[in-house]
Amino acid sequence: MIIFFGQAENDDMGAWLKFVQNFFKEGGVPKPFHRLTKNCFLDLPPGKEKLIVCGHGEQRSLADMGPVEFATKLCFFGLTNTRFESIHLLNCGVALQTQQNGVVENFARAFKSRLAQIPETQGIKIYAPRGQVVWEPQWKTMNGQRFMVATGVGVQTQEREYPFPEGMLLVL
Repeated sequence: MIIFFGQAENDDMGAWLKFVQNFFKEGGVPKPFHRLTKNCFLDLPPGKEKLIVCGHGEQRSLADMGPVEFATKLCFFGLTNTRFESIHLLNCGVALQTQQNGVVENFARAFKSRLAQIPETQGIKIYAPRGQVVWEPQWKTMNGQRFMVATGVGVQTQEREYPFPEGMLLVL
């Protein structure tokens, strides 16, 4: 399941969501995306899902929420370890770290720590970019409609740029 913050109609967010949707295909079918609302986890198919989170993020916040606030909101909306196997935070800077893997306080670690304290969410794996998510916007036209697509997607750190998904890491 792909959830997002922001405006899907925005060219940038729309292009990013399309990239994410195609990257996380299941059986060749792109996953639909949903705005984060209190009803977004209703009507999930049976089995465990990957929760893919898209939107603006920084080293200490995601969509202007701290890690405890975000975890609380997801739990209120129905996040449990029986429905979700992993959460992929596809937000810039939420798992910032150094090349030497030095411990840097960041959103992803604090978020994982909070979920580990809640029995219903213990064991959910968290993945996040080790730096800033970067991509090149490219305008295309199809059937007279002009739209933006995300190309050259990667994760930029101080030391280098990693291709996507190599720049993603399992948060420990």
